Amino acid sequence: MQIAVIGDSIVHGGRDAECGGWVARLKIREMRGNRGDHVFNLGLGGNTSRDLLARAAAEIQARRNHVTDVIFSAGTNDMYQDIPLPEFGANLAKLGEIAAGFGKRVYFMGLFLRTDFNMPEKTAAYDAVIREVCKSGRFTYIPTADLIGAADLDDGCHPNAAGHQKLCDRVAEFMPD
Repeated sequence: MQIAVIGDSIVHGGRDAECGGWVARLKIREMRGNRGDHVFNLGLGGNTSRDLLARAAAEIQARRNHVTDVIFSAGTNDMYQDIPLPEFGANLAKLGEIAAGFGKRVYFMGLFLRTDFNMPEKTAAYDAVIREVCKSGRFTYIPTADLIGAADLDDGCHPNAAGHQKLCDRVAEFMPD
């Protein structure tokens, strides 16, 4: 597995004192399976789809010979900052095209309900945009709404160790062998 994961603080994994988040867990899983160690955690706290758009090409370019897959995780901060849904969707589509332009398989993480920002309708609307962008057939949607609940969150937003393990396991289900 050769993956670059570009996203926000949930990608960064700072609330998982056991293992450093779902991306670190995925890297360890791959190393234990003798499948390599090219799993790059490119998560920055507070990033929105706008921020990812500003750095995605450089991040992928720098790792172009070391990754075959790019996972984007955005939406939580977009939702919190009220980035309009049409702009959010356009940003995601551009992100997908950037990664595809490098010849990479592209995945987008779905959203789960933050208990500190309990707005199920808004979460569902942003998640629907992610699913719609993936319907082009070129990108893969990785659902998380059914996976992460209040018991899996450390502070109402960021997953705890159990939540990160669930995310790791879900992502692994979608990755090619």
